[in-house]
Amino acid sequence: MAIKKTFSEGEFVSEFQSTSQGDYFSSDGLRALYKYYWDLSEEFQEDMEFDSVLMSTEFDEFSDIEQLMENYSYIYDNIFEADDDVEENLTSEEIEDEFLEYLNYNKTVIELDNGGFLVSEN
Repeated sequence: MAIKKTFSEGEFVSEFQSTSQGDYFSSDGLRALYKYYWDLSEEFQEDMEFDSVLMSTEFDEFSDIEQLMENYSYIYDNIFEADDDVEENLTSEEIEDEFLEYLNYNKTVIELDNGGFLVSEN
C-alpha cells in the first residue's frame, strides 16, 4: 500500500527544487518535465511516481540549440557527412530543423519556453 499525492505544477517545481537534484533543471525545464510526466500518466492511465533522482538521470537540459548541437555533434556529422553540398545550401535555421528532426527520431526532445531543450536518451 502507498500514499499518493497529486502535485500541481507549482508544487512539483517546489518539491523538485527542494531535493538534492534541485538545481539540475531550470524552472522552465521543471515545468516541461511536469507536463511531460502528466501527459504520460494520462496516456497510460497510470500514476507516475515522483523520483527526482530518476528524472535527473532520464533527461539532460541544454540552454540553447548551439549547446545541444555541440553535445550531439556526432548526429550533426551523420546528417551532413554524406553530402557536403546539402549543408552549404541550407540556412542555419534549416540546419537546426534538420538536426532536431533527426534527434527526435531516436530521442525524446522537449523544447522549452526559454529557448532551451530537454533530451532523454529513451
